[in-house]
Amino acid sequence: MSIDLLGLFKRQTFTDRPPERQILTVPLHERIDKEESRSVLAKAAEQIVGSGLVWGWDSYDGTVKLCHWDAAQKVFLRGALNDWIHFFGRHWRVFDTNNQEYLGPSPVVADRLISAVLAHAVLPTASWDLQLAMKREGT
Repeated sequence: MSIDLLGLFKRQTFTDRPPERQILTVPLHERIDKEESRSVLAKAAEQIVGSGLVWGWDSYDGTVKLCHWDAAQKVFLRGALNDWIHFFGRHWRVFDTNNQEYLGPSPVVADRLISAVLAHAVLPTASWDLQLAMKREGT
C-alpha cells in the first residue's frame, strides 16, 4: 500500500488551513501607564469592538461586564481576567509595540484593554432577549 505523502501534505497545508488571525497590537507591559499607551489601547479596543466578537452585558448591580457568545453552549459568557487573556490570544495574534508576539496580553494590559473596550461608544449590548434570539437562530 503506497501513501501519497505529497498529496496529503498539500491537502492538509493548503485546504484545511484555518483563516489567518488578525494582529492585535497592545502596549508594552512596562509602559502601560504612560501617555503613549492610551492611543495603542484605543486602537486595540476599536479593533476588538469592530470584530463583533464581544458585547457589553448590563449587570444587576448597574455595571457593564464584557461577554462573548459561546456557540457550543449557546449563551453569553463573561469570564475572569485569565479567560479574556486566552480569548484575545485565540482570536488575534497579539503583538506588543516592540513587535514581540505573545499568546495573549499580560494581565495588566488585558485589564486596561477590557476597560477600554467597555468604554467604547459603539460596544453592542447583550441581553436575555438577544441570547434567546441567537439560540433560536442556532448561531
